[in-house]
This record gives sequence, structure tokens and C-alpha cells, in this order.
Amino acid sequence: MKKILLILAFFLAIINPLQAAEIKGAIPKLVIPTFKGTDFDLKDQTGKIVIVNFWAKWCSNCYKERQILNEIYNEYKGQNIEIIGINIDGRSERKKVQRMCLPLAYPNGMLYEAKENSFEDPEALPVSYIIDKKGKLKAKIISSPQAQVTKESLEAEINPLLDQ
Repeated sequence: MKKILLILAFFLAIINPLQAAEIKGAIPKLVIPTFKGTDFDLKDQTGKIVIVNFWAKWCSNCYKERQILNEIYNEYKGQNIEIIGINIDGRSERKKVQRMCLPLAYPNGMLYEAKENSFEDPEALPVSYIIDKKGKLKAKIISSPQAQVTKESLEAEINPLLDQ
């Protein structure tokens, strides 16, 4: 039985088109409505460094990371950096999540509302993807209680991309 499950998992991973964004250098796709009423389209961000952050309302590390991302957004917004937060909670949580995003300067949306998404479902939260100015995936950063993301660690990923 264990072998069958492993084989099935292997084939699902091969045929799952969402896995494409996991390949470093891939050009991921994302179109998602934001709480501000506009669509965020990753392909429109060419020429900018983009941080795509997946989070949930119940995740304490997500809260901490959102504060760091807000600080980075406010500090770097004139330097061709864009951030999009994507909440993975369900439809019934939309109003609560939207209220949680009010103090954030960067746009946020709900994963279930995405019109196009080539990112895989997060296996841990929070998870952030760094996209370079050419639209290619450069890094995947997963925060954990043992290895939390800091402003400095995010800056170490984005600063080299600013000069490209």
C-alpha cells in the first residue's frame, strides 16, 4: 500500500502544472484581485522585483512577516519593488482577512479568488517567492519557528537584484 501511495504521489507531482513555478528561473503566472478592487497581474510587473507572500490569518509567523514586508514595501517602493500578499484562508474568512490587511501598504488578495496561479499550494507558512525584474523565480523563502525571516534576510535576497 505504501508503494502505491508513493508512486501515485510521484505521478501527481510530475503532471501537476502548479509545480512549474517551483523551478528556479521559471516564469510564474499570477493574476489575483486585490482587496483594493484591482487585479494584480505578475506579468505587468516586469522591470520590478516582486515578492509573492502566501500567509494565513491563524499563523503567528505570518503576522511577523507581514510587518517586515510592510516595512520593506514602504522603504523600497520607489526602487521598483512590488509585494503581493496572498491569503490562503477560505471564503468564509474573507471579511476578517480584509480587515487584517487594512494597515498594510502593499496589496493583498485571497488565493481562492485567483484567476491564474502557477504557484504550488504552500506546504508551510509563511512562504515568499522572490521574482526578478525579468519575471523569473529567484528564491523561495519558508519561515519557521527555528528560522524566521528577518528584514535583513529579505534585503540580502532583493538588494543584489536591484542592480540587475
